[in-house]
Amino acid sequence: MIKEEQLTEMNKLINKMKRISSSILIGILKGDYDKALKNIEQGEQLIKRIQGDSPEEIKELHSAWLAYRATIYAFKGDLILCLKDANELLNVARMYRYNRGISMGTIALGRYYWLSGDLDTALTHSDRAIRISEENLNNLTDFMSLSEQLYVATRISVDKEDLERAKMYFKRLEEIREQKAEDLIIKDVYRLAKAFLLKTSMRSRDRVMAEDEFRKIIEEGGSQFSYKLRALYGLCELLLEELKISNDISIISEIKPLLEELIGIAQHSGLNYWLIEAYILHGKLALVIFDMEGSQRYLTQARNMAESFGYIGLADEITKLHEAMMEKKDTWEQMEKREAPISERMDLARLDDHLKGKFRRLMMRLERVDDTPPKKEVF
Repeated sequence: MIKEEQLTEMNKLINKMKRISSSILIGILKGDYDKALKNIEQGEQLIKRIQGDSPEEIKELHSAWLAYRATIYAFKGDLILCLKDANELLNVARMYRYNRGISMGTIALGRYYWLSGDLDTALTHSDRAIRISEENLNNLTDFMSLSEQLYVATRISVDKEDLERAKMYFKRLEEIREQKAEDLIIKDVYRLAKAFLLKTSMRSRDRVMAEDEFRKIIEEGGSQFSYKLRALYGLCELLLEELKISNDISIISEIKPLLEELIGIAQHSGLNYWLIEAYILHGKLALVIFDMEGSQRYLTQARNMAESFGYIGLADEITKLHEAMMEKKDTWEQMEKREAPISERMDLARLDDHLKGKFRRLMMRLERVDDTPPKKEVF
């Protein structure tokens, strides 16, 4: 009788946790990250009530929640918390002997090192995650997880300028896309990876295709909120590159509404680093069109945001940037008089810093200055 009562209570607990997990997923899909984090915390409180060995369903849910949280913190730029959850996930998944969880924890470490700027270590972890996933493909969820890992590895390789390696990961992602054509998440991950890979080409045809892919994801909304965010920034990068090559000032009018949309999304989801960088980009673009007053206003807003969010190191960096730009006021005035080429203005405004996520990684690392760098795990 006691066993039957225990079984009934366990089933109630599992059902409650499944409902919580559904709420977490809805929050992630809509970009309501704070709500998702609160639901994860609620679910973890329920896990603490379990005594003895956990059922497989709970092991899967627990691992998934830690993976979600590590990913959310990566998007929010809280790399210390991202690392903490990635390591906790690995420990939990190993305790459960749950291979998908081990793979998710390993790619979370890969994402952490990617955003920290250590691309070699990021690829080491990404490759290990992919290998574990390839050895444990049992259902659609496994294929979805592998697709995201291949996307991350493709992006890291692109940032590292190792295009042959990026194409290798993308080829495998393409195979999965053909095999699971009905899945929207795999479709969007594939399209994003394709767009970022095409963006590296100097051929105008490929770059037009990349722009089309980014715009489709933005306009269609994508199956996840984060895909639209990635597409928006990818398109901004693409247009910045085109601006430098073409010297066509009208491209700035295309970039500005994308930045405004990105600002709205970042405010909605509490993505402070993305928000601050969007304002800095606004400020630098204002310089390119010789709007010194507008540039000063945007950079001041960026600095004030950094201070209000508690990012003191970042605020100091923005102040230095602002001062450096203002010290070159005479240079900007001379460039305006001689109608200097756009590419020259972009170089002086340091807009190249915002390609391939370089500036965002710099901002994130500023918060780790006083922390001991984590020990690299060797496989």
